[in-house]
Amino acid sequence: MSTEQLLFGAIQAAMAGKTIEPPATEEEMQALYQLAKRQDMTHLLAAALQGKPLQGDMTASLHRQYMTAIFRTEQLCAELSSLTQALEAARIPFIPLKGAVLRALYPEPWLRASCDIDVLVHERDLEAAKTHLIGVLDYTEGKRGPYDLSLHAPGGVHVELHFALNTADGTPMNALLSRVWEYASPALEGAYRHVLADEMLYFYHIAHMAKHFVHGGCGVRPFLDLYLLEQQGSALREKRDALLVEGGLMRFAETVRAVAAHWFAAGEQTPLCHEVEQFILSGGTYGTREGSVKMRQATSGKSKLRFLFSRIFLSYDGIKYMYPILQRHRWLTPFYEVRRWFSLLFSRSARRLLKRTVRAGKGELSDTRAFLTEVGL
Repeated sequence: MSTEQLLFGAIQAAMAGKTIEPPATEEEMQALYQLAKRQDMTHLLAAALQGKPLQGDMTASLHRQYMTAIFRTEQLCAELSSLTQALEAARIPFIPLKGAVLRALYPEPWLRASCDIDVLVHERDLEAAKTHLIGVLDYTEGKRGPYDLSLHAPGGVHVELHFALNTADGTPMNALLSRVWEYASPALEGAYRHVLADEMLYFYHIAHMAKHFVHGGCGVRPFLDLYLLEQQGSALREKRDALLVEGGLMRFAETVRAVAAHWFAAGEQTPLCHEVEQFILSGGTYGTREGSVKMRQATSGKSKLRFLFSRIFLSYDGIKYMYPILQRHRWLTPFYEVRRWFSLLFSRSARRLLKRTVRAGKGELSDTRAFLTEVGL
């Protein structure tokens, strides 16, 4: 049995509250552990090997991962509760996203470990929400991105305060995500915490997978989330598929559904499934820098030179969130563009981007574009 098959068997066992037998050799066990670690699945591997005799110091390592997942999830749940109370008191509408919602699908919350809390607010409420959370919960402000703001709780929990789920690229996917609040309703009468309608929750999950996919990989966990969403019944399929068609993600959804079924429900492995599996497993939880550059260049449809220029010369819409002062004083944009260039001169990631872009051959880009077309992107 391959290392990959062992990992998926361990995940299935952990989800069912069962255990598996460890690999026969220390080398095989080490390979399994490293694969689980790259995919942030060591806590599930630990659960599947509970009580099994392991060689070397692997027992201690897995137990540490097991306990860390439980502790981290307890922290996240407690912080989400505090954040919910704070935003309710401030009368600010918000929608919990990602793990905060998907965790309910798992047999035990800690089986869906994550590293942060994602919450969506209206853009008009962003400053009020930030100010209130800093004042009431003693959060500290972190980096601000084009569509979100990072906050840090005193206990170390990272909170991402999103004010949009879409980019302004005009695609059907982002046009639909721009209307996300139309699919949200109060969790309880008079509550400010909102929940997404099932079809939008599902669509957003697929869209989020697609976003990470074209940036180099999304890891195994979103596929497990998808498998659990699929277990909720075929009665929900019609509304879900209607949004997928509207958002231009139907073909991609069919691809990732097939992969999830192959990994977690003994579904058929098609040649495309195998290709996607190799892409996901080689990239780890968030993909690789090399894969990200290759995917971004392929999806841009631009030549090497035009792609590099688009990364060096950002539009106002691309740079204004990096330097918030530009939202009040747009005329400063050229000065901050130059400031950004100087920072790029000393950036390792920028140098890697340059090298990777220059090295990419026409054949490689053509193959990448063909792969993306095949999976529905």
